[in-house]
Amino acid sequence: MSLSSSSPHLQPPPLAVVCDIESLFVDRAAGVRLALDAVARSRGRRWRSAIDGSDLHQRSLSECLVEIAGDEADPALPALAERYWCEYTRHARFAAPLHRDARAIIERVADLGAEWHFVSTDGPEVATRLVRALGLAGQLSTVYTPQAGICRRARSALVENYIKCRPQPADAHLVISDELFEIVAAHRLGVPTLAVANGQTPVPVLEAIPLPVGVARTLDEAADWIEAQLLARDCLAASAARQQARLH
Repeated sequence: MSLSSSSPHLQPPPLAVVCDIESLFVDRAAGVRLALDAVARSRGRRWRSAIDGSDLHQRSLSECLVEIAGDEADPALPALAERYWCEYTRHARFAAPLHRDARAIIERVADLGAEWHFVSTDGPEVATRLVRALGLAGQLSTVYTPQAGICRRARSALVENYIKCRPQPADAHLVISDELFEIVAAHRLGVPTLAVANGQTPVPVLEAIPLPVGVARTLDEAADWIEAQLLARDCLAASAARQQARLH
């Protein structure tokens, strides 16, 4: 009796790539710029500060608003902050584009047989609107989010809850993240993690901790790493099938 490599019980489940799509793949700095530009226009000013991804973690909103107002003692600063958050949450956030080549990377990984699972702390209305605005509805297997938005700092607990409720084994998942606590939470459950140097956690920190199976400095590197993992899984499955055939 022989078994082919296509035996169902020898085929590993699809690799489930779990991540926060907005954190990793969206140019959030562009959304911040749009909201700040709207605030500046409300003051009759043109404001074009060169904010990039690293500024999201190094500059404060108050600094930017003072720059727009021109005076740190301006009594209108609280109102400007309120205007900023209104613009960002209602419009600018959903107008921010994907990073260059991000769509091709998402499609490439999906074409290789992996699944994308989006974990968001923002609640179903925001998460669904974001997915639609990015045109990614057809690329995602699930969108996991609480019934109402919660603090982004709770994302690690949300990822942990999601993994626990999944029927697939831990090693059928891969968490890719730029957030240290999320990597720790996944590692605690035995889930492989790939750290992405996206600005949230300094690269030396990501490279110093022994928890992630790798550190990708770019999204392209992350896609290359996932492709290598999928190839390794296929090779292991084929090897197991050959061994099973020899045993019978």
